[in-house]
Amino acid sequence: MYSNEIFRLYEYAFEDTDNYSSIRLVRQTSYYTDSARYLGLAEKKRGNGETVYTLTPQGRRIMSMGYRKRQLSFCEFILSHKAFRKTLALSFGTGHIPSNQDITDIMRHSGLQGVSSEETFRRRASTIRGWVNWITSLITGKITASCHFSGHEAIISQSHTKQEESF
Repeated sequence: MYSNEIFRLYEYAFEDTDNYSSIRLVRQTSYYTDSARYLGLAEKKRGNGETVYTLTPQGRRIMSMGYRKRQLSFCEFILSHKAFRKTLALSFGTGHIPSNQDITDIMRHSGLQGVSSEETFRRRASTIRGWVNWITSLITGKITASCHFSGHEAIISQSHTKQEESF
């Protein structure tokens, strides 16, 4: 999973392909907006019978960054949450992404609030697994990044070769 899949706030479709005014928001919008809100990058406002999502100051700052810095900032926001940080640490320790059951156990011991049903735990574990997989792909992929843990923070730094500058 790539960050543009995780953090895309809106998906659009045309109800009538001959009419460009017929654009509307479609599936999974709530997943992306809820993800951005969870990370503190967007906020939901209601008024005049409609719901509007806007970027927070942190969201605007990140979206103004270049690609590499933006990706690393997304990682920092994700890893500011204990369940993600512990899952990534376990990944580094074992050499593989933990199972959804292991991630569910991590969530239960991380004081995750607002989760009571097994179905919600399963869905959230799947999300954590996908995001941690995305972070590890950054570390092992074209962006050379390193991650180490200092207390309750994950510190991510990057380096790149001249060849990667256009990436």
